[in-house]
Amino acid sequence: MLVLVDRFVFVLLIFSLFLFFIYIWEQTECCSSTTYAVMTQLPLYPEYVPHFEEIEKLIQQNSASNVTAELVPPYYRLENRYLVSPPYRLATCEIEKNMVTLRHSIFCYLTNTTQFIAQNRSISTEFWDNWLCDETFLRESISSVKDTIGPNLTLFAVIRHPVDRFLSGYVDKCLKDLTYYAEENRCFGCQKDVHCFVDALHNVFMEYYNNRSKNGRDPEAARMNDFYVRHFAPQTWYCELKEHRNEYIILNYHTGPNSTRSIAEDYYKLFERAGVPKKHLKTIYSEMMKGTTRHSTANSLERKVVEQQLLSDTYVMRRLMQMY
Repeated sequence: MLVLVDRFVFVLLIFSLFLFFIYIWEQTECCSSTTYAVMTQLPLYPEYVPHFEEIEKLIQQNSASNVTAELVPPYYRLENRYLVSPPYRLATCEIEKNMVTLRHSIFCYLTNTTQFIAQNRSISTEFWDNWLCDETFLRESISSVKDTIGPNLTLFAVIRHPVDRFLSGYVDKCLKDLTYYAEENRCFGCQKDVHCFVDALHNVFMEYYNNRSKNGRDPEAARMNDFYVRHFAPQTWYCELKEHRNEYIILNYHTGPNSTRSIAEDYYKLFERAGVPKKHLKTIYSEMMKGTTRHSTANSLERKVVEQQLLSDTYVMRRLMQMY
C-alpha cells in the first residue's frame, strides 16, 4: 500500500511539473517583454540626424533663419477618431499610417466577438471597404471616450518613426492608390516628384495651422487638402496630445527584423493588463503574427526605390525635418 502511495505522489509531482513547464512556455512564447513607452534606440534613419542637429542648434542660438522659420508647429487639433472597448475599459487613438486598419479590426473583434466569429471573420483580413462593425465603437474626443468608459481607462496610441511613416504614406497614396484620385491628380498633381509633394504638403500644413486651408479655395482643393493632411500630418497633431499626452500609453511601431513579433508582444501585454481574456489574447496575437495588411508598403519595390531616393536627397530630408 505504501508503495502505491509513493507511486501516486511521484506521478502527481511529474504531472505538476509538466503543467508548470507548459505555463512557462506559454508565457515566454507569446510575450517575453514589452515596454509602454517609445524605446530609446539608434536612429532608424541616420540621414535624418544632421538636419535635426542643424535645426536644434539654430533654435538654441535663437537664430531667425529660413530653416527655423518654416518649422511646422508641433500641435494642432485635427478631427480625432478613438476606438473604444467598454468591457475592458480600453481605448486607442487613430493616427493614420500607424496600424489603423489592424486596430480597427481588433476593436471590432473585441466589441462584437460573437458575430465576428460566427461570420468567420479574420482580424488580419478585415479592410475598410468591408468592415463588419459599424461606428458604435468610435468616438471623436477623449471627453466622449471617458463618458463611455469612465476615467480609469487604458488609453494608448501607436507612434511611428516620422520618415518611415512618410515613406509608407507616400508610396500608398502617391504611387499606388487610385481609389480617391486619378494618377495625374493625386498628391497635389505632383505625381512622382517628391520635391513637389513635400513642398506642397508643407504649405498645406502651414495653411492649416493658420486656418487658411479652406478660405478662398474651391471645394475640391479643400477636400484634397483634408485628405492628405489626414494621412501625413505630424503625429502630435492627432489624439489631443497637447492636453492629454501624459494620459497615454505609447506603443512603438517596430521596424526591422522581428518587428511583427515585437508589435504583437506589445499588444498582448497591454491587452492582458486591460483584462482581455486569454483566448482573445491568443487570437489577436496569432492574427497579428500573420503580418501586414492589404495596403502595407513595407516590402514593396516602390518603397525601396523611394527610400533610396529620399535618403540621398538633402533638400527633401531637410523639408521632412521641418515638418516632423
